[in-house]
Amino acid sequence: MSSDGNGVILANWSKSGNCFYVIDNSQTLVGAAGTTAPYAASPTATNTNPNGVLTFPSSGGTTYAEVKGDTASTDCNAATPKSTGATGLYQSSNTGFPS
Repeated sequence: MSSDGNGVILANWSKSGNCFYVIDNSQTLVGAAGTTAPYAASPTATNTNPNGVLTFPSSGGTTYAEVKGDTASTDCNAATPKSTGATGLYQSSNTGFPS
C-alpha cells in the first residue's frame, strides 16, 4: 500500500511462471507516496526486459501488469517487485491484462 493510503498493489505468481500485478491508485499519489518504491513518477517502460527492480505508476487509475519469463517466484512481490534473468518481459495496460 502507498504511504498515503491511496494506492495498493496486488501480486500473484501463476503456475505457468508469470507474475501478474494489479496496481490500483484511487488518485494520483503525491510527494513521497508517489516516489517511494515500488511507485515512481517514471515507471518501468512496458514491453521491456527490466532485469532488476520494477517500478509502477503513481498516477490515478488501475494498471494491469505482467512479467513473463522470470523463473524466480520470489520476484513476484507487491512490496519489492523485480524481474530476474535475460528473458523476463514486463508488459502493462490500463484496460486489462496484456496478452
